[in-house]
Formats: sequence, structure tokens, C-alpha cells
Amino acid sequence: MPVWEDEGDDDAKKQTPKQRLLGWIQNKIPYLPITNFNQNWQDGKALGALVDSCAPGLCPDWESWDPRKPVDNAREAMQQADDWLGVPQVITPEEIIHPDVDEHSVMTYLSQFPKAKLKPGAPLKPKLNPKKARAYGRGIEPMGNMVKQPAKFTVDTISAGQGDVMVFVEDPEGNKEEAQVTPDSDKNKTYSVEYLPKVTGLHKVR
Repeated sequence: MPVWEDEGDDDAKKQTPKQRLLGWIQNKIPYLPITNFNQNWQDGKALGALVDSCAPGLCPDWESWDPRKPVDNAREAMQQADDWLGVPQVITPEEIIHPDVDEHSVMTYLSQFPKAKLKPGAPLKPKLNPKKARAYGRGIEPMGNMVKQPAKFTVDTISAGQGDVMVFVEDPEGNKEEAQVTPDSDKNKTYSVEYLPKVTGLHKVR
């Protein structure tokens, strides 16, 4: 087990190595109910959360990982930890997500994280939150747009994080088409969006 920052703490000394490691992990990712070293790690997402907590931006999208692909999730997190935090894979992704995994093997692997250090040049990415994107402009107003006249509006992504912006418009007849999106290259990371209404009625923008 690693050397802990609270080595001189009397309460900490009374804990078993397992309790101390579990407590450290719970402090790093308090938003996940981590209570053991087997079942809680089976979908791979907790590994992504831990890696991203140790190095924000290394696994920023772990929340959106598909729990039905646990091996892929674990492999992504463990590879990033190996490459950029210096945490060797003493257990395989296939083993750590297995229902009958040896708890001590998981503890041995996770015990390397408290002293992990981020290496220079790590590919840190901002966390994406598409729900924080904001749209405004005449093109999304219920009145004022004309059939066969370009409808334009702006999408502000500064609070949503950096990523691809795609906009689809559905007309009243259920026809969908992708709108034209052009980056504005400004500090607010806005995009100009344009589509051409072909029929009258309410259009849905997604």
C-alpha cells in the first residue's frame, strides 16, 4: 500500500489499509457510491471517474460511457492511467470488471493512484455538457420566418465545452434535415446556423 499524506493522523493509523484506500477513493469521487473493491467497478465507469478526478480532463466523458461496454470503459480508463499517470496495469480490464474478481488484486491496482503524478503533455480535454449550449436569434422564434427564406440563429457553446456542433431541423410534415453550421471564431465559441423552411408551420430545432 502507498505512503499516505495523513500518515501522522492517529485515526488514520487505526484504520486497515483497505479502509484507508476506500476512504481515499470515496473522497476523490464522492458522487459515486463506492463501498467495495469488486461490484462497484464492474461497468468500468468508476475507473474513468477516478482517473478524471486525479487528472481532470483525462477521462472527461466517463459519465456518458455505456455501462453495457464495461471492458471498453475499463480499458480506456486504465490505458490513460498507464500512459499519463504512471499507473501500470497490474490487472487486466477483463479481470477488473469480472463478477468474481479477486478483491486484493483490485486493491493492489487502485492503491497506486494516491501517489500518481500527471505527466507533461497529457491530452486533457474539457468536460462536455451539451445541455449548457444556448441558442438565440430570429431563426428559432415562432414568428418572423418566411418559407424559402434563410432562417438564421446563433448557438453559444462557451459553457458546454468544446466539441462538434450539429443542428437538425424537423418541419411540420416530419421531414428532417441538417442545418448549415459555421463557427464564428469568437471568444464565446458561437456558431452561426442557417436552414431553409420549405413549408409553413412549426419547425423543431434539435
